Amino acid sequence: RYLIIRDELHIAFQNCVIAVLDIQKGETETILETNLSRQSNMIEYCNARNTGLSAYFFEHYSNDVTAIIELPKDQAWKNLMLKYFQELQSEIFDLYGVEVSIGVSDICRQVSSISRGYDQAVRCVRQKIFWGRLSIFFYPDLELYGKNYYDISSFELEKLKHYIVNKDMKSVQIEIN
Repeated sequence: RYLIIRDELHIAFQNCVIAVLDIQKGETETILETNLSRQSNMIEYCNARNTGLSAYFFEHYSNDVTAIIELPKDQAWKNLMLKYFQELQSEIFDLYGVEVSIGVSDICRQVSSISRGYDQAVRCVRQKIFWGRLSIFFYPDLELYGKNYYDISSFELEKLKHYIVNKDMKSVQIEIN
């Protein structure tokens, strides 16, 4: 897949970031409805945007929307990406009525670091539980808070959601401690 992206989209993987977008589904939607209709339309929209950056959005095997974005050289990449993703969040909300949380990797400088970048972006998008549903979280910022301080697995996250929805605050306290 990465060779196709490199050759067809001219993304060299020498100075890029990986982003994972977590799209909030509507209250009456099932995950299947969200993935089959709205998500594919959003991916198509994201790939058609004319922003001056080389970017490719696709559905990852875990049903995440994942993006590979080549960074221009000699720019403050975090500020550039923050503005890019804030605009994208606003556009997606205006067009589709859904909120998007975004996790962004550190800079990937070669194809072999793409997998690591994806893992970093996934860890960052999980921070939405602490920073809010419209969060944009960068991996270098995660290191400021301690690599494992806010690291929570999907399974643990689902357990906490279950406890909170069922107002089982005693179990929430046990899980947090």
